[in-house]
Amino acid sequence: MNYMGRYYAWLHDPLLDEDLRRELLAIRQDDQEIKNRFYDDIDFGTAGLRGEIGAGSMLMNTYNIKLASEALSRVLLENRQAVQGVVIACDSRHRSQDFAREAALVFCGNGIPVYLFSEITPVPILSYAIRHLNCAAGITVTASHNPPQYNGYKAYAAYGGQLPPADCAAVLSYMRRLSSLADVAYMTEEAALRTGRLHYVGKDILASYYKEALQGILSPEAIQQNADLPIAYTPLFGAGNHPVRELLKQAGFHNVKVVKEQERPNGDFPGLKAPNPEEDDALRLVIRDAKKQGAALALATDPDSDRLAIAIPQNGEYHKLTGNQAACLLLYYRLSRMKELGLLPKNGLILRSIVSTSLADRIAAGFGLAVTEVLTGFRYVSQQIDLHAEKGIPLVFAFEESYGYLCVDLSRDKDAVSSALYLCEAACYYRSQGKSLMDVMTEIYETYGYQEERADTLPFPGPDGLHEMAAIMAQAREELPEAIAGKRVLAVRDYQASVRATGGVQEPLAYPKSNVVFYELEGGSWACLRPSGTEPKLKVYASAAGATQEEAHALLDAILLDRKDWISK
Repeated sequence: MNYMGRYYAWLHDPLLDEDLRRELLAIRQDDQEIKNRFYDDIDFGTAGLRGEIGAGSMLMNTYNIKLASEALSRVLLENRQAVQGVVIACDSRHRSQDFAREAALVFCGNGIPVYLFSEITPVPILSYAIRHLNCAAGITVTASHNPPQYNGYKAYAAYGGQLPPADCAAVLSYMRRLSSLADVAYMTEEAALRTGRLHYVGKDILASYYKEALQGILSPEAIQQNADLPIAYTPLFGAGNHPVRELLKQAGFHNVKVVKEQERPNGDFPGLKAPNPEEDDALRLVIRDAKKQGAALALATDPDSDRLAIAIPQNGEYHKLTGNQAACLLLYYRLSRMKELGLLPKNGLILRSIVSTSLADRIAAGFGLAVTEVLTGFRYVSQQIDLHAEKGIPLVFAFEESYGYLCVDLSRDKDAVSSALYLCEAACYYRSQGKSLMDVMTEIYETYGYQEERADTLPFPGPDGLHEMAAIMAQAREELPEAIAGKRVLAVRDYQASVRATGGVQEPLAYPKSNVVFYELEGGSWACLRPSGTEPKLKVYASAAGATQEEAHALLDAILLDRKDWISK
């Protein structure tokens, strides 16, 4: 079906929401706008659905939410998992609560019990709830840190991690077979409550999560001695506001100040280009307040509270740590304390993505542990946690460079809520020793060497964007550079072909296939190309090793400036 056929199929569907019908009628004379909205059907990938909110087959709306929920319902029924039920949450974005409710009523219409959070809820707590309630699946309505016009629909499996690729493919297959909303089972909220299929949840699950998170504290006496530690925090208008502050309060912290302008949920995210803690702009107000308060650290969580950024004082200003630096700080602290307490497991599991810092490998080796690399995307982390848990191998730490950390096996997704607690705990522990967190970062570098990373993002908007990215990735595979920024290319990993090529010799890579090209450079540096899994963007990663911080920084700049020699854009 072409774009105009899709447009009229939607417009004439008698079950279409009237607000969507009005939006479609308003563009009936605009052929280009119709094409932009209907040039294809939205894809259900490993990150579920994501797109701009609006009427159209490529956009986020109740029509596509219902199709996805019907498709997932059929997968659960086919796999005989439906009786376990589904737990659903959402963040503070526009239409999030509407989308979550509509999804719930489709599952209920299929006879599947639904546990729906009555308030906006962080992703890690949704992930925790899946295992806590023994559900077959979980859904969270969120677009993470994307701009305000976006929303999404992320699906989780019974083990608490994101839905595996095979199940995502099954959902997409069912979605493509649904011709209209008449194919969707649906139940009114009144009927769902009356029949006992819909259950509103919240407080009990949060209480259980807090209890288990508090058990992950390694230095309770340090928190008790430093309960007045000044902490500045912003939820960036998202779901983290209450859970982060409540968990810190229960741990004993009583000097936590929240940024008032960003405290209440607001899907417009006023004053921000995007509610992304990776961006310096997102921390502007919390750093302002941290200076006034004299805070030991400033924290920011994104709207669904899976990502956490931290800024710490240095020479009268606040220095924002990268995701890699914060991860190394957490890893170093927790390994040190586990060793001191005799709690360090001999075979503990430490995980990082292939584009995260290899400094973590050297830290882990210093404590007799090895780091396992996984592909980018926290679902690969959660799969490994689950596989190793079955073998009795405990999680010690997991992270991604994009500000996602997991310190305990509580959630099976990035957890900004508990990570905020453990960072504050680390600050207390080192404060008792007369050290700042910046002192500890310096200690880490001096012990394990300097490594600096950065990622640039190249946008490819519009219908031709995907084709342009594909051409660049093809070129990266065909025209291999001999050197980047003067550093010899030692090996090239092509995760799509599952091979590592070095010196004319190819060896297999034991990873799932992924559209990633990775250049290993001499001296421990590297560069990497990877299309985003959720947006029409190409990610360019680089990591530079150096004898000093200045040397590492200069090499990092050179690698990224030199990219014209190894990519065409």
